Amino acid sequence: MPGKTAVTADHPRPGGRHRLNKILALLAGLLAGGLAQAAPQIVSVSPDQVQSNQPVTLTIETTHWRPQAHLALVPGGPFSSHRLELPTPPHAIASDGRRAYVASHGGWLQSIEFPSEAKARIGAQLQIGDGEIRQLKVAHGHLLAAVDGRGVMLFDISLPTHIIHRWTYPTDTPVQDMKLGRGEVWLLLGDRHLEHFRFDDSAPSEAERRWFLPFTAHSFVLQDDTALVVGIEGIASLDLSTPSATIFDRQTTRGTPRRVQLAAGLALVDDGPGGLVVFDASDPRQLRWLGSHAKRGPIRSLSVSANHAWVGIGERTLLSIALGNPTLPTAGDALRLDAPLVDLAAHGDIVFAATTRGVQRLNFGTPTVADISPEGVTLGGSRRGVIRDNILYVADWFSGLHLYDVRDPANPRHLGNYHTPGSSKGVTLYGDYALVGDDDRGLQIIDISDPRQPRWVSELSWESDISTLGLAYTMKRIGSTLYLADHRGGFQIIDLSDIEHPRILGALDTPGKSWAIDVSGHIAFVADDDDGLLIVDVSDPAQISFVGRFNPGGHVEDVVVRDGLAYLALFDNGLFIVDVSDPANPHPLAHLAIPGNARGITLVGDLAYVSGWESGLQVVDISHPHTPQIIGHFDTDGAAWGTVVQDDTAYVLDWWGGIKVLDVSNPARPAAITRYQARGTLQQLRSTDHYLFAASGIGGLQVFDIRNPLNPIWASGADLPGEALDLWLEEGHAYIASGDAGVAVIDTLDPFYARVVGRLDTPGAAWLIRARNGYLFIADRRAGLLVVDAREPRHPHILSRQPMTINDLWVDDNGLLIATPEGLQQLALDAAGRLTPIAHFSSPGVQKIRSQADLVVISLSDDTVQLLRREANGFIPLGRFQTHEAILDLQLDGEQLFILGARSGLMAVDISRPGTPRLTTLYPATGQHRNLLLSGNAAFLGGERHLNSVALLPDIRFTTPSNKPARLQLSSGLPSGRYHLLTFDNDGRQHLLPNAFTVRFGIPGQKRFNLETLRQLMKKPLVSDN
Repeated sequence: MPGKTAVTADHPRPGGRHRLNKILALLAGLLAGGLAQAAPQIVSVSPDQVQSNQPVTLTIETTHWRPQAHLALVPGGPFSSHRLELPTPPHAIASDGRRAYVASHGGWLQSIEFPSEAKARIGAQLQIGDGEIRQLKVAHGHLLAAVDGRGVMLFDISLPTHIIHRWTYPTDTPVQDMKLGRGEVWLLLGDRHLEHFRFDDSAPSEAERRWFLPFTAHSFVLQDDTALVVGIEGIASLDLSTPSATIFDRQTTRGTPRRVQLAAGLALVDDGPGGLVVFDASDPRQLRWLGSHAKRGPIRSLSVSANHAWVGIGERTLLSIALGNPTLPTAGDALRLDAPLVDLAAHGDIVFAATTRGVQRLNFGTPTVADISPEGVTLGGSRRGVIRDNILYVADWFSGLHLYDVRDPANPRHLGNYHTPGSSKGVTLYGDYALVGDDDRGLQIIDISDPRQPRWVSELSWESDISTLGLAYTMKRIGSTLYLADHRGGFQIIDLSDIEHPRILGALDTPGKSWAIDVSGHIAFVADDDDGLLIVDVSDPAQISFVGRFNPGGHVEDVVVRDGLAYLALFDNGLFIVDVSDPANPHPLAHLAIPGNARGITLVGDLAYVSGWESGLQVVDISHPHTPQIIGHFDTDGAAWGTVVQDDTAYVLDWWGGIKVLDVSNPARPAAITRYQARGTLQQLRSTDHYLFAASGIGGLQVFDIRNPLNPIWASGADLPGEALDLWLEEGHAYIASGDAGVAVIDTLDPFYARVVGRLDTPGAAWLIRARNGYLFIADRRAGLLVVDAREPRHPHILSRQPMTINDLWVDDNGLLIATPEGLQQLALDAAGRLTPIAHFSSPGVQKIRSQADLVVISLSDDTVQLLRREANGFIPLGRFQTHEAILDLQLDGEQLFILGARSGLMAVDISRPGTPRLTTLYPATGQHRNLLLSGNAAFLGGERHLNSVALLPDIRFTTPSNKPARLQLSSGLPSGRYHLLTFDNDGRQHLLPNAFTVRFGIPGQKRFNLETLRQLMKKPLVSDN
């Protein structure tokens, strides 16, 4: 029976004790030196509309301004309008759009209000007694709470100042999920039952309808007489029109589905490691995979509103995902929360987030201006591959041929590579040679007898005497004859008997674009794009003739022929199985729709591994060719273009996403083993010219092409023993501190051929490294400071060691700077590598050091940055900047200092007057970034597995004259969009004015058109063309 316990609302009322506490607090403030000053705030900005192609000065009116306060520009994007700390950590949150309702530890239930011109506050609260509230749902003036050990409780919230308990409905097992409608409740229970009952102000006695589900479910949504449920078995649609809850359809997912929400016929699934997965649920009898988003890693919460989904990434990042095109969910703006995320609820562009500290109201209504690009990094363009003798050969669109040692599939190692001149599309092997289809650079022939140092042998390209005719793609080799699909050039038949002088025996310019080719006997089968499958007789290469054709409609991109059957991958029309036993009369046996886009096929026994582009890997049972069926899949976070299978391991060549290694011993449930790119955390970033080098933990050294800073492209890698923790670049070498594995010396003269050339064993664990004039300075956790002679990079050796505790190291023309718990030391370096102390600056807790000419910047353990001027007799203190948060990294760039804060993000500080550093721009945090690199007009951020970048805004200047409005000088070229303004004082108090002004795109040289211009035009006589 429903519980009878009375629960009353706790409304704080200003009684005598409350007034006494206020008086005592006021007296304490006066005795401490007077009332606290109010935080500076922005009142108005003029003008609030500017043109991007014109410099302008903004006038900013403020209140409570103080000389030590700062003004900062924030390039649009989501912001926190309210935050409220709660006495106990929350468990769940729900919202009706105006208020948030929070269940927090101790059985507390609170209504949170968010006044537009005031701080968030608790409007009403109560404590339920025994049990913790784990879930909340709000609808139609009611709040439904799932309580540990007590079932569900319903509360009346129609009055904003009251939370009134109406009834309790006990359950025998925990509530997994629930739905609240107008006068009705649905409960998903831990014993696999789904219950439905109606209610009024009195407690319901029992469920009106009850279904036993075919599997354990975690979450559900309703659609007419259908329930969509998710659990360890994936997602299923259930028929609720009968008591048996018959399964209409079921689909598996890559991860572990935990939540599902419904929006406009779309089922949106929180798949944990599998990210956000989108299904078309408009016809519940046939669920259809549409798209997914897992590029930022596993998700942990989900809320949907309109055409956006909001998900939690990691502990503290909130990410919006646009669903305008559900086949390609796209990451939007991200915001780093001030505490770990617990739960969230979205309404329109507003997201209410419950964190371990309390509640935040987040406004996502303003798009970010500066393009922080979480999806911009491309982890290579892996397209096709082949395995031989446990070496995986991969054609990478962007960087050529790569060779990987896959003897241990859980630990693939990069052996070597050859940077081809074109864009590698396909690869096959011939003895000691790799044959690479290199797009507009034709056929490239590479000697792979030494896998660590592949070398070029010959080519058939526009640069050679004999060329392929189009764009060399994939190929099939039979003996010394190569059949090359040449895209717009049809296909060629090439004689390889003289490998250094390949020659074309014959060619056919097909009507379409030849993507792939297979050969059986004297018949060639050509995947010819929208011209379908072409079947030709190649018995005489000089007289190639058409035999047959099959064109079901669509774009044929791959073909594999076996036992008289052709398996076709059509980009926009799935998988076809065609009987070609009579080549002149091909006829289809079966057609199977493939989620995403079918781009490649690999046959192994009775299975076809179909590379489904955005849908990842699809495993198809072809044991009965007339009735193929998908039995398993793995949704990669890139776009699967090819798959190589060896034994029970599949290597998915995942465009954008690198190489994924999967266990396919159970084809119905492919499971991730590892990946090559993005294996480790980016511990440190350095750059030279147009290339970024990353110390990537267990991922060793990874190299990126950053010529397009918002779209870095993986170029190469070098695997190392231990973990790559830090690196330094000097004179064509990278020196990498690898913990217990010591130091590695890598030749980086050509970034595409990073090769280990030397090693050094250190006494303990090397974790910091700097280099100058061939000498290395290493912070070793056991030995302290090591000085190493690396002038002969292949044979570095230790010169000296000095026991000490080191927080940071820096080198410049003046010598070595060391941060210790006691302060800052400077040592001079002589030609023999000897260090001599020359200066010391006492300041407890020096954490980071950076220098630029005579300016030295240090961060301190009290969250302060201290600027110093270096002179012959020591350091002269200049200005200080207080961040009020942990400082993770520093970089100097001319008259700007960039500070990476643990909470706020990237801060740009004007140091043109080193005595008074001023914050000018804040780029809000979007992830768990811990290190920073400036290169060109971009900042690159590490600390996660993926590289992030942000375009830096042009330099700006604030002037704040006494007793006058502040002024912001904007140069031309500021990107169009909305901008926020932030005030920040030395006590750490902040005030944000969102959407303070808007920059509109201006056409260079265009004159403004106003009413006066119109009058002048009307006075002019009309001129006839006659």
